[in-house]
Amino acid sequence: MFPTAAVKLFGIQNGGQIFTIMFFAVPASAIAGFLVIHFGKGYISTSSVFIIGSVLTAINIVLLYFYKDTEMVSNKTNELRKIREQQEESI
Repeated sequence: MFPTAAVKLFGIQNGGQIFTIMFFAVPASAIAGFLVIHFGKGYISTSSVFIIGSVLTAINIVLLYFYKDTEMVSNKTNELRKIREQQEESI
């Protein structure tokens, strides 16, 4: 996800926070993957890892189907937009 998309979806107030969380989530998932492989080598077969990955991908596709690309902005942001629109109309 790009910074501009995070700002568009979550608003200018929350965009930076969401993007920061994403910067921490990527290395955390990489470390979690390493730990699963390192400690689960003897317990999980290669085909099991493939099946788990396939199921997670299918869940992601279903979630993306229901995803609505609308902005999640606060009431304060909406109020500021209305004020700005009113100012532009009066000019």
